[in-house]
Amino acid sequence: MKNIPPKIYLQVDADGETPKDFKELEVSWADERVYPSDIEYVLAPKISMIELTESEEIKYYLEVQKELAIGMANELGISETKKGHIPAQ
Repeated sequence: MKNIPPKIYLQVDADGETPKDFKELEVSWADERVYPSDIEYVLAPKISMIELTESEEIKYYLEVQKELAIGMANELGISETKKGHIPAQ
């Protein structure tokens, strides 16, 4: 498939009436956050950890954690420094 976005946002509360059960949601999506209640989904590579050496597995894990931390920082309005580190508050 072509043009798959690296992340999407599920819009689950556009009408302001959030059901208690996820299965009851009427869901749409966008390639950018529209509502504060949007749920971010990130495209992850299809790899098996069995295929990785120990150092590759550690590097992969750290990259995933870095992306999650940056995403959370961006949502909180914290920007990265020039070295790519998130400043302490």
